[in-house]
This record gives sequence, structure tokens and C-alpha cells, in this order.
Amino acid sequence: MSTYKRATLDEEDLVDSLSEGDVYPNGLQVNFRSSRSGQRCWAARTSVEKRLVVLVTLLAAGLVACLAALGIQYQTRTPPVCLTEACVSVTSSILNSMDPTVDPCQDFFSYACGGWIKANPVPDGHSRWGTFSNLWEHNQAVIKHLLENATASVSEAERKAQVYYRACMNETRIEELRAKPLMELIEKLGGWNITGPWAKDNFQDTLQVVTAHYRTSPFFSVYVSADSKNSNSNVIQVDQSGLGLPSRDYYL
Repeated sequence: MSTYKRATLDEEDLVDSLSEGDVYPNGLQVNFRSSRSGQRCWAARTSVEKRLVVLVTLLAAGLVACLAALGIQYQTRTPPVCLTEACVSVTSSILNSMDPTVDPCQDFFSYACGGWIKANPVPDGHSRWGTFSNLWEHNQAVIKHLLENATASVSEAERKAQVYYRACMNETRIEELRAKPLMELIEKLGGWNITGPWAKDNFQDTLQVVTAHYRTSPFFSVYVSADSKNSNSNVIQVDQSGLGLPSRDYYL
């Protein structure tokens, strides 16, 4: 039985090893591999195929170049900085509210709010003070400016509010009436043991009238607001009250 061996020879080796008229040995299977097969493959392609290959190569190189350029631009690009008046004002407010001397890992609250607390002590007559209190005070100043500066284009409701405000600020009339309006109010609420008889048995009724009609909370405040543990529901909140007058000096 004949046996075969597989061998791969280049054309140059075959030409050198075999002379004209030689035959292959028995049982030897020879595969020819031409060194110019790649050139022949490219030469065998049509002009359209050659153009497509060149075009695809150029497109791939261009895509790689674009991706590299975008990557470099993304790494070196700095984010835009807002330098408008509003941005500068907000940034300054945030920085002033912080206390950079505190380690945020130890006391983040003091780090974030320490500067604001130092610059905004609790005013007289208030049991607490915060940023919303500052906003409320600012809004009160704006309302005061609007009430004191009447314009011709105000609505009927605004005109009535200005008339009411001027009536309260009429110091001449206030001096003429002196304590009469206050004494009438005290008498209406059940009296005062300093100025006259005091109906102490009806003090609960007095508290109801004061709280319901005059929005005053003598001992504690009661209101309805969102639950701090579940903002989807409202609950009755009971909180400490404050002094009715702006400062304790009014009571001394």
C-alpha cells in the first residue's frame, strides 16, 4: 500500500530542486504556494473593488482619528464657568455660609452652616432663626415699601391695603386714642387682673378667642403641615411659642 506525505514548497525551491524532465518521488504530494499570490489577488480584483477597499480603509482611518481627537478634547476641555451677577451672588452666599475651619468628616453641619450661624444670631423676641426667617424679613421689607409708595395703577384690593396700613401708621390718631383701643380689647377678652376684674373661670374661652381670631399662641403654637417622616401626609404640629412683642425689653 502506498503512503503519502504532504509538503509545501515555494516555486523558487521547486525550480531549484527539480530540473527539466524530473518527476516527483512516488508517494509525495506537493502543494504549490506562490510568493506573489497576494499581488495576484489584488491584481485580480476589479477597479470598483479596489476603489471600495481604498475608500473603506480611508473611512476607518478617519473614524479612528475623529475618536482620538474627541477623546483628547474631552479630557482637556474645562467645564464652563458662570460669571453672571446671579451666579457670583449665589456662590458668595454659599461660601459665606460655610465654615472651612471645621472638618466635614467630623461635623458636616457646622462645616456647611457654621458661617451662617455666626453671622446670623437669633434676634431678640425669637426662639429660633433660619434662612426662611431671613426671607420672611426681606419680604416684609418689600411689602412695606409697596404699601408706603402708592402708584396710580394699583388695584382696588391694593388700595384698601394701603389705606389700612396708613391707618395703623397714623401716629397722631394713635396718640389721641392712647390706650383706649387696647383696653377695649382686654375687656372683650375677659379682662386683666391688673386693670380690673378678671374672669379667670373663662380663661379657656379667652385662649380660644385669642388663638382663633387673633392668631396668637400664648403658650405653644399649633398648626398643620407636612409630616417630617412622610411628606405625603399632613399632621398637627405642636411647637414652642415666642414672645408676642419683638423684644423682652418691652416686658420689663
